[in-house]
This record gives sequence, structure tokens and C-alpha cells, in this order.
Amino acid sequence: MVEIDREVIAVSRDHLPSVHEGVLDDPRVKIEIAPAEAFVPTCSGLFDVTIVDSTDPIGSGRALFERGFLSACRGALRRGGLISLQAGSPFYYPRVLSCLVAALREGSACVRPYLGFVPCYPSGLWAYVLAGEELELDEQAVRERFASRGLVTCYYTPELHRAAFALPRFVEDLIAPEEER
Repeated sequence: MVEIDREVIAVSRDHLPSVHEGVLDDPRVKIEIAPAEAFVPTCSGLFDVTIVDSTDPIGSGRALFERGFLSACRGALRRGGLISLQAGSPFYYPRVLSCLVAALREGSACVRPYLGFVPCYPSGLWAYVLAGEELELDEQAVRERFASRGLVTCYYTPELHRAAFALPRFVEDLIAPEEER
């Protein structure tokens, strides 16, 4: 886990125990206090998955949406790895999603935007993007993995997983390659 602000980890440990459920103190977890855009390029081929839960692409957060950082994220993956990123509100910040998808298409064989509902975010509808060399989204495989792991979730279900990738027309139009618009 890479976090730019040590205080975020401390406050999370103290005030969000029901969210982190002790994972911040799990000996398997290594926490790096550093800007992600500086740390990730040092991690060639180390990860199966890179999850970027960043701030909006303004100020210091802008670096986490730029081609150089996205390329570093791909370089940090092992063969078959994938990247998941938040891409903002497709209603209020459509260019964040369209630019992110376009940049990821430059170096990833498969790029799949998906949507989720976050009531406290602008519009409630939030976009995310998965990118990798191959993204298996077979519904039966998702169900089997979910069941075999004994996961208990409040929001996620295999059916919701499938539905998240069903995009409304306006989002499909936003992510269409330039030559198709």
C-alpha cells in the first residue's frame, strides 16, 4: 500500500477499524509512505493487481492520471496482472473517464470501464476502469470464485459485478475511440 500522507494511515487505524478490519497491521501488508508516482516506477513486475484509489486529477493528484504513471503501473505488474482505477463522475467529469480510457488503451490489450454507486460522491454514479492483457468476466467463474472464497459483503455480489460493466449509452459514447465519435 502506498500512501503519500502518514497521518492518513494513523487516522484510519484509530477511527476506521470497521473499514480496515485490522489489515493495516497485518504482517503481510507493507505500507510505503511516498508519492505513488515516485514509488510505482521502482516496482518492475512485482504485483498481480494495482488498485489506484486516488484523489481527483487536480493538484498533486494529477500525476496519478498521466500516461507516465499509467505506464509505470503496467510495468509494476506481473504477467497477467491488472490495474483498477477510479475515473470520476461520468456526468460531471466526462473527460477524466474518456482520457483515462484512451491512455490505458495505448498499452493494455483489454480496457473495461465499469460503474458503481457512491451516494456521497457527485451524482452518485462513479466510474472505474480495469485494464490488463486479459480480463475474464465469465459470469459463472465470478460466481464460483465468490462462493469458494466464502466472502461476506454488504454491497458486492456476482450479479452486481456483471451489471457494473453494462454501460449506459452516454458512457459508451464517452469511451468510444476518437475515430468512432
